[in-house]
Amino acid sequence: MADLDACYAKTDRFTSRTVEGVTVLIPAGDLDELDNLYPLNKTGARLWALIDGATSLRGMAEKIAEEFNISSEQVQEDVAAFIRQLGEIGAVMSKSGG
Repeated sequence: MADLDACYAKTDRFTSRTVEGVTVLIPAGDLDELDNLYPLNKTGARLWALIDGATSLRGMAEKIAEEFNISSEQVQEDVAAFIRQLGEIGAVMSKSGG
């Protein structure tokens, strides 16, 4: 599992828009990448909002567990997986640069 004390920040490679309750990550810059839109479910949209470069994965998981009334242990795994996916597309980076 990922380091739950790690903090992540959004990169400038993506922006987000919410239209009619649906949040979508949109690649910035190259118009050819507009085919690669990433819709987020309600939990994913909330996690995206929590990524601020200062809140740890553990902190995000605690907020999600409380807000969505979900088991903290399961949320930690899901938050780590979500952050890993965002890292793979270049939407977030570790505050330590990794």
